Amino acid sequence: MGDRRSYFVLLFFVLAQMTLLGAQVRDETSGQTLLKSSALAVAAPLFDGVDRIAIVLGEIGEGLSDRGRLLEENRRLREEIAALQLQRARTMGAETQRDILLSAFGYGLPEDPEAVVAEVIYADYASLLQTLVIRRMPEKETGAGAAADLATMEHNASVVNVDGLIGRLVATAGGYGRVQLITDRASSVGAMIERTRRQGVVHGAGGARLTLDYLPLQADVEVGDRVLSAGIDGVYPRGFPIGVVVSVERGDELFQQIELVPAVDFASLEKVFVLPPTRLPAAMTSPTLEESEP
Repeated sequence: MGDRRSYFVLLFFVLAQMTLLGAQVRDETSGQTLLKSSALAVAAPLFDGVDRIAIVLGEIGEGLSDRGRLLEENRRLREEIAALQLQRARTMGAETQRDILLSAFGYGLPEDPEAVVAEVIYADYASLLQTLVIRRMPEKETGAGAAADLATMEHNASVVNVDGLIGRLVATAGGYGRVQLITDRASSVGAMIERTRRQGVVHGAGGARLTLDYLPLQADVEVGDRVLSAGIDGVYPRGFPIGVVVSVERGDELFQQIELVPAVDFASLEKVFVLPPTRLPAAMTSPTLEESEP
């Protein structure tokens, strides 16, 4: 035990002596004592590591806070976009309606219908019957305040988006609806050329093609003309874009052959708006009208 104690005592005095020497001897380059330089060399990496950890933790905290703000901002912007899209879809025909008001004194604008916002969940573009299946979106996801359900919408309700006319509602089941696209071969839309107001009928030609029929040879039609819904078929509202003329050829001895490209990109549809159909009194649409009695 005595030898071991003597060893520790000797080691203590050696370390103490080295510490005293380190405190007195100075480094020629830095001017500091060797003790301070050694302590700094050992402590600096530790301090640097602690500082880096603090910075990383701070960045993580700021990132979580920013993510929460971004999620809330994203939700608010989606609601605003849905509301603006609905507003734009409703006012597409405003210029056409204005022209009618200017040319016919006393013409009354129809009441603005309540639209239902729906999302596309199935699309059939390949078969002869080109259709979509849509589902009513919850009100909290639309931000549009639509209270009606697709089941309450009548057949022939118009389906549109911000780009133009899509089709009409042909079947409903709860919050789901089936839409016949305007490109379906059985589809027809009362239409007019925006530039000349010349009216005709747009038929689906399958695929992504449309034809504008019943325009006589003398009618003024040019490639690039925009075609709008005319509101004369009792189904679709007036003024929604249908397509753009891409081909004009001489047809038979009465009418031209006119081909359109749709205004809507059907392959990118996500959200749509369903508008109530235009309703006319039955007596006004019957083949013949009874003469009123004197």
